[in-house]
Amino acid sequence: MSKPSIVIIGGGNMAQSMLSGLLDKGFSQEKIVIVDPDKNKRTKLAHDFGISPYEFASAELLKTDYLVLAVKPQIMCEVCKNLSEIWSDSKACVISIAAGIRIKSIEKWFGQSSVNNFTVIRSMPNTPALLGLAASGLISNRVLDAQTKSEIEAIFSSIGISIWLDNEAQIDTVTAVSGSGPAYFFQMINHLITAGIAEGLTPTQAQTLVLQTALGSAHMAALDLDRYNSDYLHELIERVTSKGGTTEAGLKSLHNNKFQESIIQAVQAAKSRAIELADDYGD
Repeated sequence: MSKPSIVIIGGGNMAQSMLSGLLDKGFSQEKIVIVDPDKNKRTKLAHDFGISPYEFASAELLKTDYLVLAVKPQIMCEVCKNLSEIWSDSKACVISIAAGIRIKSIEKWFGQSSVNNFTVIRSMPNTPALLGLAASGLISNRVLDAQTKSEIEAIFSSIGISIWLDNEAQIDTVTAVSGSGPAYFFQMINHLITAGIAEGLTPTQAQTLVLQTALGSAHMAALDLDRYNSDYLHELIERVTSKGGTTEAGLKSLHNNKFQESIIQAVQAAKSRAIELADDYGD
């Protein structure tokens, strides 16, 4: 089966990650186009990927299979309205990777809807896409045929893994959990390194140990994802924890300092902000 054609609006980090992943996965360079008004970004894209980016989109460019909107939420309305003026007879499936922008807003800005077969996929990848390790949530405004669904999954598998969601409201939770999640882990790593240094390790020693510990722990947790449940993670915790030992003392301290509550509250705060963004920049 031949690879579909893809036009990406925006040339930022996520767009570059997607372009890199698509090319690595065998998507044709001739079938992928990036549009960005910034000359410096276009120059970098041409240098790094050997492509010829466009400054502006055209009606001809929009006659593609997939149109990826990789722009900031603040300018999504303007971008969509500009594209709607040259939409013409395009049958492209629109994929948005902008945080907080609802499907109904995109439909309104394009002057289209699922009723006339206008397809919108709302997604939320995260920054590990830069390494091909993204976690993305996907939701569609209409039922997809098998080929379209397979092609969308192939696009997102080029930057990591993806899951289909049951309803659009879950995207805000995905934004708060996996979208913002890397920052939570980076903060944990940073604090653990700082604690190691405070207790006598050199910065290099602390960083080496903590980063390898984070990597090893993630691999152990992901080793058997298919059978994941809360008991599975408790099993992993118990492997490290001896009764009356050092790990137990550390875990008790985390519990007493409301570690779980802090994580839950962080996710809730991030989700609330995602909803606010939708209200601020939506229709």
